[in-house]
Amino acid sequence: MREAARNIFDHAMAECNIAKAFARSLRSDGDSLFTGDDGYRLSEFAGLSVVSMGKAGHAMAEALSNIIPIGEYGIVACPTLPPSPIPGFHYFVGGHPLPNEESLRAGSAILKHLRALPERSLVLFLIS
Repeated sequence: MREAARNIFDHAMAECNIAKAFARSLRSDGDSLFTGDDGYRLSEFAGLSVVSMGKAGHAMAEALSNIIPIGEYGIVACPTLPPSPIPGFHYFVGGHPLPNEESLRAGSAILKHLRALPERSLVLFLIS
């Protein structure tokens, strides 16, 4: 019984990661991004921007970048810097569980970035 429980736990932990969850939920055919029954033709938008926040901020942006090209600029607000940041992304080391000054700077940078986007931009918000 103990071995069966351990096997179930090990399997659940192996399946419980962001890259696998994104691979199950998102797909791309090159020009389109699909989530469930919804599809977004990327060429119909002026650009694609990513804002990723939370403890899994970097992992989510990285997983998304393995599915579609996520552009040259995005914002990640997470509690620690990753060993390999995504090129072109601006990182903020926000406080956890309570916001800090860098959290506020991240919020300001996100608002400034969103205001500067052209109309018909697609923005993906990744929140953990």
